[in-house]
Amino acid sequence: MSPKAIVLVTGALILSACATIPSRNDEATAGSETGAIGKLEALAARMPGRYGAARRLDEESPGVQMTLSARFGENSDLLLELREERESRQRGFILALERVGPSPFIPGRFIPLQSDGTASARGCRMRFRLRGDVISGETDPAQCRFGTGEQAVGLLKEIALDGSQIVIADQLSTPGGDADAEPDILRLHRLGEFRGQVRVRDRDGSGWRTAERMAVDVGGRRFEPVDAAGMSLGILVGLDLIAGQQPGEPLLYLQVTEARTGQVLGQSWGEPQAARIGLALERVQVDLERRPPRR
Repeated sequence: MSPKAIVLVTGALILSACATIPSRNDEATAGSETGAIGKLEALAARMPGRYGAARRLDEESPGVQMTLSARFGENSDLLLELREERESRQRGFILALERVGPSPFIPGRFIPLQSDGTASARGCRMRFRLRGDVISGETDPAQCRFGTGEQAVGLLKEIALDGSQIVIADQLSTPGGDADAEPDILRLHRLGEFRGQVRVRDRDGSGWRTAERMAVDVGGRRFEPVDAAGMSLGILVGLDLIAGQQPGEPLLYLQVTEARTGQVLGQSWGEPQAARIGLALERVQVDLERRPPRR
């Protein structure tokens, strides 16, 4: 089994999160029973939320979006469920992490979700490791197999997540153990919610109409702000993650368009996890602040 994909997954996430190789104290904490259980409980509190892949600026539809939920099962395993919903079809998987005694490694399972959203009866063993705030895991393609006979393929599935990003790599292998191709890598970023104020100047320039406490989801639909009287301001406001021209972090993209014609009135850019974003034009002013993640 080649370690290439897991190096890409874990390395990319650790570097982008500005993390370092764990210190001895980190390893000691992860290796103690109370430390491991405490970190699993912290994961359950920190990880849930909406995550999405960046889209290209010339694409209309958003990138892949998934919702991560966390709960403890009947046997006290930590269950992290990643689910993508498209129309009536659902897909995703569950990561089950055992609450065990001291060890730097955590045994668990990868459980695919069926098209109706229920857990599959089949699954694969998965080994996880905690390194600082990053948890990573991988299956063994020699054991994680799908299909029968000569059609059976092995799955090397690797994942790393830290509460702000999820990186997933999938690679299939032939019955002989050879990898079919380069791993398919998907990077998802936490999609937040912003709230704030939007102001539009009257056409005669005599004053401003204001929408207070407007909420906008990153990667969601365009919002049409209304004033205190419930009247539309005549614009649409949207936030998206846009892939850069070079590989690396995407950018947070704010766009304001005219509601009737779709004409772009203004746009601005920020870091993917920026706390604030806005723009100030002669006719339109937007000031949005990121909301804390929902727990």
